[in-house]
Amino acid sequence: MQGMQLTFWSRYPDLDLEYFDHLLKKNAQELIFTRKIAETVSKITSSPVLTLHNATMGAPSGWGIYDFKTQLGESYSQWKEKVNALWLELTPKLREKISPVINIWLKRMIRTTSLKARYFQEKQRLSIFLPLLIAILKTSESFLQSSASFLVIPYIDKFIASSFGDKDIDYFKEFLKFVLFFAPKTIVLCFDETTHPQGPTLKLAISALNKEKKWIKGLGVYGAGEIVTAQTITKLIPKYQVFVISAYQGKSRPYGWYKIRTYCPQGYHPAWRDGLAGLFSGTQVEFLTQDENKEQVQTEKGTILLGTYFRLKLKEYSLTPLSGEPFWCFYETLGNLG
Repeated sequence: MQGMQLTFWSRYPDLDLEYFDHLLKKNAQELIFTRKIAETVSKITSSPVLTLHNATMGAPSGWGIYDFKTQLGESYSQWKEKVNALWLELTPKLREKISPVINIWLKRMIRTTSLKARYFQEKQRLSIFLPLLIAILKTSESFLQSSASFLVIPYIDKFIASSFGDKDIDYFKEFLKFVLFFAPKTIVLCFDETTHPQGPTLKLAISALNKEKKWIKGLGVYGAGEIVTAQTITKLIPKYQVFVISAYQGKSRPYGWYKIRTYCPQGYHPAWRDGLAGLFSGTQVEFLTQDENKEQVQTEKGTILLGTYFRLKLKEYSLTPLSGEPFWCFYETLGNLG
């Protein structure tokens, strides 16, 4: 399905389709930036890098990370064997440790009894995923000291509802504490985008998380406005292991979807995604956004959900191959990357 082009969008029949494709190509640069900076940090530090992509605005950058086999090359088979063995060992041992993290997530994300089936589905997903994530991170710590040069492990989730400022930090805090306790050499890069670059509310959450001790560093739009590079990050290690950054390093004025589709401004900003209903329909991010719009578009290859088209085009334009490698597909589903 890669290579297809949007031909008609019934909700916006007068939309400039070439301009929309231009937005997708610019958006793909966020995926490339994320991949390159995470890989470089991992190479410099010889540590696994866990990239967290905060839904909704920060989610797309999670689609630009290569599968584990591509990253690890010849050492992949041995790495996977060790990961599976450690995962089996850790699953019963971590059962009590993961329970508080899972319960906080479920309480935040599933608030109505009508989602009972989804409640048990997500509880099962997290019960499998969290021990597997630790197994991947711990195994990678030793591999990066010997046979591999870098490893980036992506995860898309609603870590913080950034619009709530400092009122939704418990899950993010407990998740990070869990990861860093069991995989202490991990470097965490949390990606999010904002429609308010002059005063992003996520900065309030970072301040609240740093109230007792400074352990999370906001950079760029979430810091002092500095240009974010791998070197900027690695110079701050080991004082910090968790960094909150934007995959967009430009200075263009942010416009939401309504103004974008009406005026087609020349500059690019991730805020173009704000207000576009159904943008993640057909992807796992859809549930995290609580947006039930099943938006469909037409391509020369047939009808497709808008979110599926969005994800496939970003992968195509960021040169991120679709992977059918079984272990990656399993991880991809658990990590909300599909």
